[in-house]
Amino acid sequence: AERRTGLDALRARLDARLRGPSFVRLDTRSPKDGVFLLPKTYDALRARVKERAFASASSAECETYDAACVHRAIIDAQQCRTGADVLELLRFSQRVEADLVLGQCVNEDAA
Repeated sequence: AERRTGLDALRARLDARLRGPSFVRLDTRSPKDGVFLLPKTYDALRARVKERAFASASSAECETYDAACVHRAIIDAQQCRTGADVLELLRFSQRVEADLVLGQCVNEDAA
């Protein structure tokens, strides 16, 4: 229950500080790898790809469009609008997890 209260407080503080779409990071690295595990990334990608039809799925035009859709979905997923968005992205990031584990190992006496 205490952990939930702490997360709720952090989420509320983040909500109060965000002033529109924001790219977040810890002091060390950004959680950019987390977007590949977010359901909203896949949903956005599926929606964008379905917007256009091509005569051939292997055409250069289709491949270029698909690549642009992937890039746009990744960029959109990295933009956090709420504290919940921030925490979700951080939670799915292996980069952030590795940094937190390293920090715990280095500072184990301080915990």
